[in-house]
Amino acid sequence: MRNAVKETIGTIINIEHQVGKESIVYKKILSQTSGCIQKWSSDVDNATSYKLTIANVDYNVLEKLKRKIRNLTDIDNLYLRAFDAGQGRFDIEYRGTANDLIKQLTKFNSPGLSIIGMSSQTIETVVR
Repeated sequence: MRNAVKETIGTIINIEHQVGKESIVYKKILSQTSGCIQKWSSDVDNATSYKLTIANVDYNVLEKLKRKIRNLTDIDNLYLRAFDAGQGRFDIEYRGTANDLIKQLTKFNSPGLSIIGMSSQTIETVVR
């Protein structure tokens, strides 16, 4: 969605340069798109909280994964909430969808993560 916002704003700026700010066409396009752009920007800029569970993990591996997750694009905050019986639980503030976050998490290697469950704001993984 972030790219769509950038592309739309870029298109409006391009139109502005071609026809000028005082053009009726420019003013009409701007009035019709400004609400959408504000909504998109708000959606993109506001982080969503996700619960991430990582199973089959020891504490050292959990710390490695924590560093990797913290370095992902669009992670605002990461909190380790619990670690017991080989399972770590995090709260993640992420600017994007659960699917976007999953795509980034599954790219990890050494250790890698397999997704074993998900809902709109919960992701369950196991170390592979």
